[in-house]
Amino acid sequence: MTNRTLNPEPSAGAIATAQLRLVTLLQKRDLLVLAAIVVVMIGLALWGQVRMGPEEGGSGTIPIFRGLSVPLALLGLLWPLGVWRADSPERRGYFWSLPVDRRRHTSLRVGIGWVVLVGVSLLIMAAAAASFLPSVIRFEDLRMDVAQVWEPLATATLAYVIVSIFAVLFESPVRWMILAWVGVLGLYIVGEAADLDGLVEGVEDTVESLFVAIGGPVVADESVSDWGRQYLVWLPIAAAGLLSALLWRHEER
Repeated sequence: MTNRTLNPEPSAGAIATAQLRLVTLLQKRDLLVLAAIVVVMIGLALWGQVRMGPEEGGSGTIPIFRGLSVPLALLGLLWPLGVWRADSPERRGYFWSLPVDRRRHTSLRVGIGWVVLVGVSLLIMAAAAASFLPSVIRFEDLRMDVAQVWEPLATATLAYVIVSIFAVLFESPVRWMILAWVGVLGLYIVGEAADLDGLVEGVEDTVESLFVAIGGPVVADESVSDWGRQYLVWLPIAAAGLLSALLWRHEER
């Protein structure tokens, strides 16, 4: 009787369900803290609207989702650290003993983490919309602009993919991200000291482009087209980096 017979590979659905349960448990503390923050923010928003007089209601549209691009991008930056909590690269040796390909395990963890992030982001966006609903009902000339519903999800996704590269590759992703930033800063300082204008401008343009891509139209001075161009540059780069990290870690034994 073969080892495959004794330990048959679980179905894709069973693997995904187990990974979802694991990621949720790893993020339990973070989810509770996040829920508390959201409840407090909704409470403050509703309290402010109750105290608002009729003459303060105003008119026009409220772009509620665009304002969430930066907060959800920050959430996306932190999210991979929770997804891989207690499972840094050096602790993933047990993956080889499981009846599932190691690359599938790692890829599923990243994918499930992103799915949970999107779900949490959608709940936050729904809570934000609900908190402004009383004012929209109260003031006839006030409307909610929901056209930018995809922007916060996009910024959170890019931030998540970028940090996931470090989380998949390194034991201490935060330290390596800081070292990467120190390296970029070092290039800038060298360029300034040596009067290498091309290097300085290249570093400045690259950093600004990345910040715009992660921050959304708010960081891009409300220019959706400029943000879109930067985003379409960085998302493929980040996705290629993550794919390379998954393949590299898969080959290591």
